[in-house]
Amino acid sequence: MAADWSTCGGLYCVGSMAADWSTCGGLYCVASMAADWSTCGGLYCVASMAADWSTCGGLYCVASMAADWSTCGGLYCVASMAADWSTCGGLYCVASMVADWSTCGGLYCVACMAADWSTCGGLYCVASMAADWSTCGGLYCVASMAADWSTCGGLYCVASMVADWSTCGGLYCVACMAADWSTCGGLYCVASMAADWSTCGGLYCVGSMAADWSTCGGLYCVGSMAADWSTCGGLYCVASMAADWSTCGGLYCVASMAADWSTCGGLYCVGSMAADWSTCGGLYCVECMAAD
Repeated sequence: MAADWSTCGGLYCVGSMAADWSTCGGLYCVASMAADWSTCGGLYCVASMAADWSTCGGLYCVASMAADWSTCGGLYCVASMAADWSTCGGLYCVASMVADWSTCGGLYCVACMAADWSTCGGLYCVASMAADWSTCGGLYCVASMAADWSTCGGLYCVASMVADWSTCGGLYCVACMAADWSTCGGLYCVASMAADWSTCGGLYCVGSMAADWSTCGGLYCVGSMAADWSTCGGLYCVASMAADWSTCGGLYCVASMAADWSTCGGLYCVGSMAADWSTCGGLYCVECMAAD
């Protein structure tokens, strides 16, 4: 093998390896290897590695590595790392890293981070971060956050956030939310919501909602809904719905529904539907569907 593995290409490990890497535990190679491993490209390690990284636990690298790991491109770490980040628990990096992690592009952290966020629990960042997390673009948090949202339970944000969370675009919440969030754009909720929908159980909305849910566009519901759909069980809609569900396009149902389709078994619809469901093309079902 080459000394630093930095010139390797292709998939490497899914099992034990001889030489310096023979003492490693976990999976090693996932493809054929050359005599010296220097001409390979692609993925490198998916388990513990000898040398400086031998004291690390969990998975390490899923892409090319350089001597200092800072100039590498692609994915880096998916587990704990030595040095400053060695005291952190859980997953760390899934993209390029720089010294301070603030000017990095792509995905950053999927677990606890040092500095201000070191006391946080759960997953934190899956995209670029700014000093105050308010001017950042892309995904932000996938777990509890300090400040106003620190008292909330469950997952919070998976997209950009503003001070009041009402003018945000893109993904918003994957857990409990304050206020009514009715004026928000993009995806809304994948868990219980306050206000009118607070009595619902399970997942609710994955897209914009209107007062009656009939004029909304995009994804709607992934769980039980109040009102007309309150008697339904399981997941309902993953796309726009029309009054009678016959003129809708895109995905329809991902769970059981009442009425004529209640006797159906298995999954039902994940695509366009015709009046009698016989002339539809593409994928149809992901669960029995209800009504007409």
